[in-house]
Amino acid sequence: MVDLLPWFNETKQAFENGDRFSLLIEYCVLIVSLALTRKDIRLPKHRIKYSILSLLGFFTIALWSSGLLDGLMLYFLIVLLLSLAAVFYYSSRGNLLWPCSLIDRKVSNFLMANEPEKAEQMLYHYRWCFLDSTGKYSYNIRKANIAAAKGDMSSSIEILSKIDKKTLNKDETIRLELRKADYFLRLGDFKRAKNIMESLPEYLDKYLIQVYLIQALSAEVEGDLKKSSDLLLDAISTCSNCTDVYYQVAMNNIGRIRRLEGNYTDSFYYYQKQLKLVNNSKNKESIHIAYQNAIDSLILDHKLEDGNKLIQEYYSIIDISNSNDLLEYYNFLIRYYRQVDNRDKLFETLEESRKIMYPIMSRKEQLRYDISQLRERWDSKLLSPAFLDQIECQYTEYSDFPSVEKFNCYIEIHHVLQDLSEIGFLGTHVNLYNTNKENIRIVIPGLENYLSTIPSYCVYNKCRIMWDIVRAKKCNVDYDKDEVLRMLRDIKETYLKHGNFIAAFNIGLDICDEACGQKKYKEMWELTQLAIEEIQQISGHPDTIPAFIRIACYAYNVGKLDVSRKYMEMYEKTGINILQYPGWIQNYYGIKQELDKTDNL
Repeated sequence: MVDLLPWFNETKQAFENGDRFSLLIEYCVLIVSLALTRKDIRLPKHRIKYSILSLLGFFTIALWSSGLLDGLMLYFLIVLLLSLAAVFYYSSRGNLLWPCSLIDRKVSNFLMANEPEKAEQMLYHYRWCFLDSTGKYSYNIRKANIAAAKGDMSSSIEILSKIDKKTLNKDETIRLELRKADYFLRLGDFKRAKNIMESLPEYLDKYLIQVYLIQALSAEVEGDLKKSSDLLLDAISTCSNCTDVYYQVAMNNIGRIRRLEGNYTDSFYYYQKQLKLVNNSKNKESIHIAYQNAIDSLILDHKLEDGNKLIQEYYSIIDISNSNDLLEYYNFLIRYYRQVDNRDKLFETLEESRKIMYPIMSRKEQLRYDISQLRERWDSKLLSPAFLDQIECQYTEYSDFPSVEKFNCYIEIHHVLQDLSEIGFLGTHVNLYNTNKENIRIVIPGLENYLSTIPSYCVYNKCRIMWDIVRAKKCNVDYDKDEVLRMLRDIKETYLKHGNFIAAFNIGLDICDEACGQKKYKEMWELTQLAIEEIQQISGHPDTIPAFIRIACYAYNVGKLDVSRKYMEMYEKTGINILQYPGWIQNYYGIKQELDKTDNL
């Protein structure tokens, strides 16, 4: 930092003596000293502004010293220079100038209102306003936020990676790296996010809560709930501002950890605190999360009456003109009625949501919505022949979708038709069943081509497409069984390589499924024993709950009835309704009846 006291004394003395030339010299000394000692001034984005401002000041003093500038014009230029200096200082602190600040605020409001499409339109329309480097930095950050809100996290990473870090000050660099780490977490590359955190310079106190949140989530996917809990409590104690969005996220996450631990009372306590904080917020995403989590905790604690009251309150905040709001609400309501096993209300909600959502959707959105409802209705045993007929009538329209979307539609239809075929109720849909299987085979090359384009850091997406290819191949009765097992092992290895233990655990169970289906019982049981060991590392995590059912099934298949009973009892103690899970998990639950029969012998 420049010591201004000697400079100030010398400048004052020169001014009192009327020595204008000395004043010019002192001005030049100050300008050079600041440039040499302040690193932020030497940044490319500030260098030009500082140079222009310095030259204007130099010429003003030079003209005044030579007697060519005096009177009102001198005072006008002094005021102008001081104003420019204030603007330069304000923008150098990372603040946006008008009109960029106004546009940025409106874009942010659209994002908080769960309207990313409107945010994108506005940002694109006014992109020409973001001319200087501070504005461009903000523009790219918002652009990345919008892509993330639309579910395209890989684009968010690409946008942020193009920002030249050499042009940023320390504060901006930390914010950029923390944001990238957050996106990598959401993409499933926990190892890369962890490396970013380790490579950051010393954290500023105001970013500690974000650091703790990222570290806590990493610990959670590694199965270490205690470490995650401790980090979240540190995050809460670090932040003194309860209106901070990261403080609210910490409240939500500690509530989730308590729920994973089975402590529903404390879970609701933290969720309720978050709910109070976000209730007056404009951030719709936070509001949806807070209400849904609070209601879930009440249900698990068997407080249905309180849960129903909170649902009514939740509905009152829904914007019925916002399709994203409505879809979020109805999807939650469907999950709720599945959990409480109220089939009448579930059917009523499915019908009501379709009636309300359909008119405000595009045709492609309608087609996707029907596919999602097809599986919901089938898993809930509420699928009517008329609804399946509707799917068949519009089947050809799904061929216009891109390969991945097309496959997602075909595979959902296949699951339902396959189950109907196995129980002898395929009826008039035989042709659809055969055509759909052939279309799944045809779409495999498209999936493989798409897989080759996915960046390595998009771990969830990469593994999901690999899993989709496995599912597509298995639709063919004569599929290459060794190849499928190899691909499943590759998926597990990919998850482990990127630090995602939970996902690797789940795919390990899928390998057990495949080995069981191939009647490789010895290999299946070895893998099951590995899964039993891995469960100890993630005790309390929700993914262990359906795993209990699956392990009970595997143990039953190799005659380990005591082990099978043990894990079925562990599932029963959780209180989770079996209707919360897909149909194939529900089929595994049928082992309970077989175990009950052996108990009665």
